[in-house]
Amino acid sequence: ENPVSRIILFVKENLLTLFLHCGFSVLRPSRNLNGKSTFYFLEQKLANFSKFRRIEETEEGGIQCYIVDSFASAPGTGNPASVVLLPRETQADAMAKWMHTVAAEFNLSETAFCWPSSDQQSYPGSEEHWNIRYYTPKVEIPLCGHATLATAAILYQTLKRNADYRIVFHASEDILTMERADDIDNNKNALRTRISMEFPSKPPQEISTPEDKMTIRMMLEAAFSCELDPLYVGVSDLGDILIELKPDRFHQIGYENINFKALMEWDGYYRGVIVCCSNDATESANGDGDDAPLADFLSRFFGPKAGINEDPVTGSAHCVLGPYFAQKLNKDMVIGKQTSERGGFVECLVRENSVRLTGTAFTTLTGKLFMRKHETLLVQRVQRERSSSMFDE
Repeated sequence: ENPVSRIILFVKENLLTLFLHCGFSVLRPSRNLNGKSTFYFLEQKLANFSKFRRIEETEEGGIQCYIVDSFASAPGTGNPASVVLLPRETQADAMAKWMHTVAAEFNLSETAFCWPSSDQQSYPGSEEHWNIRYYTPKVEIPLCGHATLATAAILYQTLKRNADYRIVFHASEDILTMERADDIDNNKNALRTRISMEFPSKPPQEISTPEDKMTIRMMLEAAFSCELDPLYVGVSDLGDILIELKPDRFHQIGYENINFKALMEWDGYYRGVIVCCSNDATESANGDGDDAPLADFLSRFFGPKAGINEDPVTGSAHCVLGPYFAQKLNKDMVIGKQTSERGGFVECLVRENSVRLTGTAFTTLTGKLFMRKHETLLVQRVQRERSSSMFDE
């Protein structure tokens, strides 16, 4: 919890060569003399041997960061998210502008920033609690499923915890519980991790006013250049509008010449447009990788208001889709396939007030981030450095 960062020694002159060979450096000679011998202050900086050693930043080393394909059936599918691991003393409000800048630099649909909770000792020993925040290249958002999955996968890969060990994220509005859903002993790919996540249920509320229905219908026609004739239109607490179509109408929506600006015309939602249908296919999904199941429903997510024209796979949207199709199909477990150009699968176990989302993540990139942080992040570290003044004379 409080790793040693350096050792300060006060040594005689005749021992100086020995300690220099051991890696110590001279800070300064002492002005105090003990008899005829001159003493020196020496310093040895240490690596951080704590369990969080992978997330501590050094001035030379940068900040550890990753890119992970979430809800993927193979690398290069699913939804890529960037993950940035920060030190425990991170202050979310003070770092907001910097986080936004970093998210814009990555330019993926979402970037997750994660750091250890300062209250870890108050939680059960089988849990590890972390703070998490989510940013698109344009705005902060309260919840992001695929970025949460990506972050959990990185922590499980980094911390090497047992299968029954839980990671709990404290987001700005929700507490999210993670568990491993794969067999660690038989997992031959260390960069592949399967995670189950407990998310709040956000079922849609149907839009009933004829004026809004007509406005939404015209908005869809302007965006997709075809008449879609929605079966259902509703809005969720996440700020998403859910539109169910017949399967043949759903498949009319292509991937080119979409007028994303038209999707911003209606003011009744503020995050994304979920277009979905029941899956009328009877065969298993071919060409989607080993983790591809048969989907109960299909969906696409358009988020121009959040700076994302189309999201490859949107975990949080399944907090809306899962309860909707579970009720429609009279099933507790439903599987969604998001049919973006990358594509991906989300398993949804629907409970009374929550949805358990399960997906597979593949780590595709690791590296160091070299971007100047707000000095607030370093306040406590500077204070710790100043505490060495106890050695000053």
